[in-house]
Amino acid sequence: MADSERVAELRKLIAKYLDELGLKYLKDQSDDFLVPFGEGVRVHLVPKDFGDDMTVVQVIAPTNVGVTVDEKLAMFIATQNSKFIFGRLALYPEQKAVGFETSLLGTFLNRAELQVAIAVASNMANKFDDEIQQIAGGQKAGSAF
Repeated sequence: MADSERVAELRKLIAKYLDELGLKYLKDQSDDFLVPFGEGVRVHLVPKDFGDDMTVVQVIAPTNVGVTVDEKLAMFIATQNSKFIFGRLALYPEQKAVGFETSLLGTFLNRAELQVAIAVASNMANKFDDEIQQIAGGQKAGSAF
């Protein structure tokens, strides 16, 4: 499905901001952005339409794959999420995966906000991947997500 005009413009703005910030990035098959960091952490930036006249940027940093989805993992995620001011850990049961994610209004996106969201997502993914692996097995997401 082709991007709406709003999403196409948002993609250009995201690319401009990433270039201005000096962040290297790749594009996936959906034309979404992948910003790699050390230790296999990467942040996905997914621009989307939101409602009839707005856009959002989903900011997703995969942490773990191949996890055992059970009550222990769910309780850990719920407990951690209650402590966060910005973003959340997300459980993807069908994929047996966990990631850190947040969303930004693309309609009003600015460079500083995008920079903070990317930094928080990458740091949180790196912070929690070892603990999630200890609780639920599997592996760190690295390049597997």
